[in-house]
Amino acid sequence: MGAACSCFDDGSKEERREQERLASQEARVKAAEAAERRKQEFDQSAAGRAAQVVNRFLSGRWDEFSHFGFSIILMFFCSKCSRSM
Repeated sequence: MGAACSCFDDGSKEERREQERLASQEARVKAAEAAERRKQEFDQSAAGRAAQVVNRFLSGRWDEFSHFGFSIILMFFCSKCSRSM
């Protein structure tokens, strides 16, 4: 028969919880680092640069795009089907 009271487990439950907490914390740190790497890679890619241009355009910074034609900017919105608008 096993012990009915948790005070007989010699603190292994607390040790296990602490190990799980540390492992979880390490996993969160690694996930954050991986997400940051993916973001940096995306920002440096052609798609990332295009997304930055579209975000600047949509945020209302029209003066940055005055030397382009408006149709050039609309091209970003229809890149999936390759039709110009």
